[in-house]
Amino acid sequence: MLLVRSAELRDFAAVRGLRESAIDLPDALGHSPERLRFLRDASAVFAVDIADPAEFWIVADAGAGVIAWIHAGVRSDGDGLHGPKFTEVAMVFVLASERRHGIARALLAEVERRSRGQGIGLLRLVVHATNAGAIALYEDLGYSAQNGMMEKLLGA
Repeated sequence: MLLVRSAELRDFAAVRGLRESAIDLPDALGHSPERLRFLRDASAVFAVDIADPAEFWIVADAGAGVIAWIHAGVRSDGDGLHGPKFTEVAMVFVLASERRHGIARALLAEVERRSRGQGIGLLRLVVHATNAGAIALYEDLGYSAQNGMMEKLLGA
């Protein structure tokens, strides 16, 4: 049975492992090798992030461990304090053998639920143009291309 839950510090190794198994994805998004090394060694940052209510670190646990995760955070346009708020989906990773089983959908649904709970009505994400599977998923979930990103307005 799949459990979608908030990430805990004990999940750091699994989260890092899943990211490293798809290391070409962040690199394709423009991260330098130095930035990737920082991200791989960032357990202290992870600990701070998972405690921040504006950061959503959510994992999918199949009972034997974490098989997927998503990171999203509440952001704002403008100067960061006064602009309209939205949730930015920063990263989604699903273990290759577990893809196409609805896990990313479940993680995104939880991000939507948490966003609504904080009064946020807009989700944004960037997806690499060559990632046709992810684009199809996001479109199926109601995202549309807007200004070089994909966005979804959340209903009440």
